[in-house]
Amino acid sequence: MSVTSKAQGNPDYPFLEYASTKWFKHTKYIDENETEIWRLFGQLVQKPLEHSQGEPWHSTEWKNEAMAGFPNHDDARSECYCHVIRTMNSGEIHESDDGPDDGPKFSQLCLAFMYAELNGYYALACRSFQLLIVFPWMVSKFEKLVCILGANKTYEACQNDCASLIPTRLNHHLLVAELRKSIAHGISSFPALPNYKSHPLCDCADQAPHELMLDICQVLKTGYRRTIQPHLQAFAIVTEALADERHGDMPGILDLSLTCREEAYTLFEAKNIHRMLLIDVLIQGLLSIEALYKGIVSNSIASFVEYETTPTFRFHSQILEPPSSMPEHRLIAYTICFLVLLDRERPPAPAPDISVLGEYRRFKKLMNLHGETIAAVFRRLVIPALWPTYMASYIVQTLFGEFLKYDVQHIAHAHEDSFREAVWNNNWDIAAALLELQPTSLDRLTGLGYFSYIREAVRCQNCWRCTQNVVRQLTSSEMHRYSFRLCANHVSYFNRIAGLLGGIYDARKGQLLCPGHSTDALPEREGKLKRPGF
Repeated sequence: MSVTSKAQGNPDYPFLEYASTKWFKHTKYIDENETEIWRLFGQLVQKPLEHSQGEPWHSTEWKNEAMAGFPNHDDARSECYCHVIRTMNSGEIHESDDGPDDGPKFSQLCLAFMYAELNGYYALACRSFQLLIVFPWMVSKFEKLVCILGANKTYEACQNDCASLIPTRLNHHLLVAELRKSIAHGISSFPALPNYKSHPLCDCADQAPHELMLDICQVLKTGYRRTIQPHLQAFAIVTEALADERHGDMPGILDLSLTCREEAYTLFEAKNIHRMLLIDVLIQGLLSIEALYKGIVSNSIASFVEYETTPTFRFHSQILEPPSSMPEHRLIAYTICFLVLLDRERPPAPAPDISVLGEYRRFKKLMNLHGETIAAVFRRLVIPALWPTYMASYIVQTLFGEFLKYDVQHIAHAHEDSFREAVWNNNWDIAAALLELQPTSLDRLTGLGYFSYIREAVRCQNCWRCTQNVVRQLTSSEMHRYSFRLCANHVSYFNRIAGLLGGIYDARKGQLLCPGHSTDALPEREGKLKRPGF
């Protein structure tokens, strides 16, 4: 006896035929608590291609659409879904041979999940996602693909507690990285994971701040909504461009404003979990590039804030106009001009005259850069070059002079780290300029090692008179030969501890010469994190 349904507009429409071919469209309210139905539902989803009853995700048309980037679906997730399918079909990843011949294929479950997500069949999306996340023949290279799907699933419509499986089933580091990409690409939300505290293998706090890993890790606890946290998308976009080394294609602040639906100035002043600005993240990311070319930092920052040409002191010494993108921001121009001095006009280019530096000092101070940014600027732009003494003093005063007045730990740490870096690399002029800003009472509060002895010598005017006879004969490329010569009093003093300094003190010549890196005698600051690229 035929079962019919008038809901189809045809009184003779066979309902059982409809149900057997369109079942997946009517599963929004099936949930895992109905265990038998959930089990049968899983069997249907896992049917291999050869046993298909016409499910659309098995079709050649759907696979072709996936390979083409889902042109028939206007969805921000289409690109990442397409990447998963193309990766599966590229031969780069092969499914395990351990599974049964008639068992489910990983790629087919992916196609089912994507079909459900892009067409709004959310119970099907949940069932296929849970099958993927516990896939019994998982190979390690599948982990990243599942993390991509997990970061882009529509959890708002989920009634099957899929989010609770994420902490124990997905690779934490890969998930955070993929969630950062998803936020950059514009996902509307991500849920706070139920009862989530922290992952036992989480090392996000140890990663470089410009990689944004700790910010995204916190999303797992707090959740994310694009409309409420537009600044996080802006940070993610900048970070992704840096991660892909597409800094030449970095969107400007006005483009970010349009994409994130937030005022440019508000985004520019927003801070991440480390209390860093977008410009901090951008500068740190640029300075993490192994091979820096001339002007990369200053030109990139100028382009980011929409200057048509990079402002410089040389050509804009009378007036420094703010960018048209943010006319209310008066400190950007001076900051860029200062960076030009460091990454475009650094030695061996002629240094500006002292009188010209006096002109520079008439302008306002730098933007309030984070200590990590200042330390990165010193490490990559300042310390590798030998500057005239007056330039060293100007650079240090500009980067630290105002900020050290405030009791901000990250600035104090940046100052100490920069001093140690200068000593290790024999940039004694920069080391001395840094000490000018620090009271002698702090010299012995430097933790392990013998930096207190180095500080005392670098502060000594007699030692400096001995050293000055050598320094002006050297170029930046010869800094490894720039020894610090000690006066008679300090020679006598250092002779008593020569055996403890591990070779950095030459007793015969009475001089200090460091190897370009930390040593047991001159270690890194206690508590400093060793971050990749820094």
